[in-house]
Amino acid sequence: MNIIDYAKQEKRTLSQLPFNEVDSLILSQLAYLNFDRALAKVKENNSPLLVGDFKETLKNYEQIFEHVRDPRSNKKLLAAVVANPRFRNFGVTNYINEVNKKIEKQFAAVTFVLDAQTIYVAFRGTDDTIIGWKEDFNLVYLNPIPAQKEAAAYLEKMAAKSYTKLFVGGHSKGGTLAAYSIINAPWRVKKEVVAVYNHDGPGFKMGFWQGWRAKLMSGKIKKTLPQSSIVGILLETNPCYDIVKSKRFGVMQHDPFSWQINGDHFVLVDRISKGSQYLDKTLKTWLGQLSSEKRALFVDTLFQIISASKVEDFSQLNKIGRSQIEAMIGAAKNLDQETQDFLKQTLKNLGKIYWHYLTAGVKKKNF
Repeated sequence: MNIIDYAKQEKRTLSQLPFNEVDSLILSQLAYLNFDRALAKVKENNSPLLVGDFKETLKNYEQIFEHVRDPRSNKKLLAAVVANPRFRNFGVTNYINEVNKKIEKQFAAVTFVLDAQTIYVAFRGTDDTIIGWKEDFNLVYLNPIPAQKEAAAYLEKMAAKSYTKLFVGGHSKGGTLAAYSIINAPWRVKKEVVAVYNHDGPGFKMGFWQGWRAKLMSGKIKKTLPQSSIVGILLETNPCYDIVKSKRFGVMQHDPFSWQINGDHFVLVDRISKGSQYLDKTLKTWLGQLSSEKRALFVDTLFQIISASKVEDFSQLNKIGRSQIEAMIGAAKNLDQETQDFLKQTLKNLGKIYWHYLTAGVKKKNF
């Protein structure tokens, strides 16, 4: 079964079955919903809105799923938690959603109140915005990115309230934000955190996990990857993680709805796929050959070309017209020859790496 099945079937309360990794993945997925579109109250710093009251409160139901990947599955998941006694009494509060083009920041978070003493701070992963994807790419040369700073401040703010037990988590970039927030939190916050769930989030720049702050909290950070992970093995990751069985293939295993569940735990496998092992090793070697300046040049140049299309969301790239394509081509041609050659070679190398990942090639390649 998957998280939708679990949300329908597991009806024991938290006193009967303690909060677990599957609950975390569900709340991490709900963090992708646009609460501000239909539930303005959850943005206010007042009494939380109960999950079970969503049906009566949602006046513009469809808006909460706008620009959310796989709205059909998300609707099923929300309907299941609203009707389930395990989730329906959770409160939802302190929702924040910020996109800042100037500083290239995409950050969203929401807090679920599990009981009078306990909260789950959920950080959203990458949304559909170009800025959100650009900030993700910035991880290869920038530490911290703006969203990481925002996550640390948000967690500290929530920990300053009257709650005494904290769970923190997120999917994709949200998982990375969760890990970063607790590693850089004050000691008083660290003491209140029960567990941090990083669901297939990318890693950090080399050396991050060797720092004393990261080592101090690594035992509380529970990372999960699908067996053919791409996102979660990027950059330097927490060396301890569980590998989850997925019913999808390749990059589509990043989808939380594809992760397999048995009872109240994920179905685990012994090791990541040969393709993921190859991707992990090869990307680290390749990135190690590029200076931070070269990494920044590639990311900035690539998104400079994409931005020439004037689209705001990645999904819109599938619908661009001739004039937008010509604008992107023009932006590429306006680059100096050296930058053009560097971009072409870099994209070619990445294409080779991804192809060998798909074919599970494990032979060493020189790039």
